Amino acid sequence: MTPLAWLGLLARDAGATLVVTIGFALLFAVPRRYLLGSALAGVLGHVGRTVAVERGVPLELATLIGATTIGVVSALLARRMRVPMSLFSMSAMIALVPGTFAYRTMLALIALVSTPSPPVSLATDALVLGTRTAFVVAAIAVGVVSPSLFLDRAR
Repeated sequence: MTPLAWLGLLARDAGATLVVTIGFALLFAVPRRYLLGSALAGVLGHVGRTVAVERGVPLELATLIGATTIGVVSALLARRMRVPMSLFSMSAMIALVPGTFAYRTMLALIALVSTPSPPVSLATDALVLGTRTAFVVAAIAVGVVSPSLFLDRAR
């Protein structure tokens, strides 16, 4: 990938994440003065995941990297501004949610139960997709929460 194409990918990723993060922050009634912090956490986390995926890191581990970035940025902003960490992290992590994997898992499960004698490959697909979805969700939870645990113990 050329440097210009790489920069374009990251700019599109950052722009889309910015819109999603601010949109959910407004939906969650985050006060306007904290929107920039939410956006910063979301963009850094999602761009971090994108860079990791583009470099060949598996999606589950890349999501852990992105979620940990969101957790660290959110914890530092929360400490500095003396507000709850969730003010920044909740809207920031939405962009990491594996919507496509969850959707494909549900489609595979529906096909599995609606087919009279389903092939084994259909059950395997549903199991693999469901497992990957669960691991991505677990990576989000661990990544967002663990930095605050370590940073709070450092105090």
